[in-house]
Amino acid sequence: MIFASVASLTTWAQQEPAKKSKKKAKVETAALKEDGIDPVCKMKVKKGSTITHTHEGVQYGFCNPMCKDNFVKSPEKYLKK
Repeated sequence: MIFASVASLTTWAQQEPAKKSKKKAKVETAALKEDGIDPVCKMKVKKGSTITHTHEGVQYGFCNPMCKDNFVKSPEKYLKK
């Protein structure tokens, strides 16, 4: 009985990991529609940049992926008025 349990556990551990959900893997590639300002670092971002994120229907452009990641984690921090 113990041998059977160990054998089935070994077989299970050798299986390929489950593929990630496509919903989580969504990548935004929409080009920025007009010149803008990075809401995180306040640098200018030119029209056509592909480092973008849409939050509550508004498209934002970023100078680099790190600024985008910071914004996505806490948009309210950067959108204070």
